[in-house]
Amino acid sequence: MLPKVIELRTSRWLLIWLIAVHLFTALILITMPMPVIVTIGLLILIITSFFIQALRLMGNRFTSPKIIHIQSPQQWQLTNKSRKTIVATLNHKIIFRYLIVVYLTAENGKKLVLLLSEDSMTKDQHRKLRAGLKLIAPENPQRTKAL
Repeated sequence: MLPKVIELRTSRWLLIWLIAVHLFTALILITMPMPVIVTIGLLILIITSFFIQALRLMGNRFTSPKIIHIQSPQQWQLTNKSRKTIVATLNHKIIFRYLIVVYLTAENGKKLVLLLSEDSMTKDQHRKLRAGLKLIAPENPQRTKAL
């Protein structure tokens, strides 16, 4: 059974992963034999990418909801910290032990992707969400059989 309401908080696990990936990329880039100007340009891109992704993760955009109301398995209502609400339909989901990736389509046609880690909600909510999403019939049965 899916939980009706999920209150999200910033995931420390995803933040640590984000920092580690960007640091590793920067270290690899620094050790490569390239002209200094190219290295500096690519480092600026890596740093910019880090800040953009960190802002998204910290919830400074609408696509980072703070509350999820699951009205039905296919219809989700997302509310951000400024209380703006958007209704979206579930398109696809990928379920791992500690991470759930949910692909949604908003009423206006915009595609949304939510990364829901275990530490972004209570353990009970995460367990119920994983179990409930597993019970929903797959969108494409042929693809499921191939995996």
